[in-house]
Amino acid sequence: MRPIVRSSSLSRIRWALRNQERNSSTFYSKSSKLLIGVNQNQALVNTNTRNPALYSRLSFLRGLSAEAVEAADAVRLTVSDVNRTGPLVEYERRISDGELMTGDICQLSALRELQRLHDELMESVDTCRLDRYNTSDKSSRSRWFWSRLMPQSSYSPVKGLYLYGGVGTGKTMLMDLFFDQLPCSWKKQRIHFHDFMLTVHSRLQKHKGLSDPLEVVAQEIAHDAILLCLDEFMVTDVADALILNRLFGHLFSNGIILVATSNRNPDKLYEGGLQRDLFLPFIASLKERNMVHEIGSSVDYRKLTSAEQGFYFIGKDLSTLLKQKFQQLIGDNVVARTQVVEVVMGRTLQTNAAS
Repeated sequence: MRPIVRSSSLSRIRWALRNQERNSSTFYSKSSKLLIGVNQNQALVNTNTRNPALYSRLSFLRGLSAEAVEAADAVRLTVSDVNRTGPLVEYERRISDGELMTGDICQLSALRELQRLHDELMESVDTCRLDRYNTSDKSSRSRWFWSRLMPQSSYSPVKGLYLYGGVGTGKTMLMDLFFDQLPCSWKKQRIHFHDFMLTVHSRLQKHKGLSDPLEVVAQEIAHDAILLCLDEFMVTDVADALILNRLFGHLFSNGIILVATSNRNPDKLYEGGLQRDLFLPFIASLKERNMVHEIGSSVDYRKLTSAEQGFYFIGKDLSTLLKQKFQQLIGDNVVARTQVVEVVMGRTLQTNAAS
């Protein structure tokens, strides 16, 4: 919205500013500026919203009309709302609209970290190669070709974020807020950690004849997504544990920025697992390339929603009730049948009832 100031006020605004400049050596400080943009018969008064003291001084300048002051006030109240973006802003909007409960102080602390990362990424789009449409296919192929001849690291100047905390504290919701507020044109991916590792193993199977298939897989992942958001980061499988250090070593050297959620502190990952000493270098790398933040909330928000209220069906006596619930989900006109379901990598699972 552009407040309009009549041309009769323009000369008085200019006079007031010139007079103030002559009489005050501190008028033009780095943090205190009044910008006047004049376009024929219109004037846009744009004040620095972070300096209310400056605004107060200007409002009492002799020669600055009440109409011009009102226009400046209108801009001061609206310009910050127009320019603000990010997960923290969206969080506040959802609370004001009644979509979320009143702000959890622990969630707000995590959101400040996500907002900081959001702002850093917005300022480093070109440096981090986030925009998938900003680089031509030819230059991408050329960079890949020379990287094969002369391997070199390309670590991101922006560190990622590792969020951990108890179950139901809102980690996934906060990550989704962060992810959804970033441009769709960016090279970004949001995926569950378990699904991510299944994809990695599938790609390793595809490139098993190469000398270092992990490096190729990492390059493929980085080609598709520079910002990688992994939900529920949890290491329980020894096969995953043994490749994570080398995999993420290649990912980080290809410029990947990681945002992860987990129930565990990084130092507690794969605790008690087989050959954990081989996994420890990954923990060090994870902490080096990411800020680590704990969501210390004691509230389990899953228990506050009706979607989580229900039953665990155990025993033969409850099979009839379970069938009734299943039929309600699939619809009365659909018949459940025994079915063989493909799981992953050629494996199948026999189910008693499926639709």
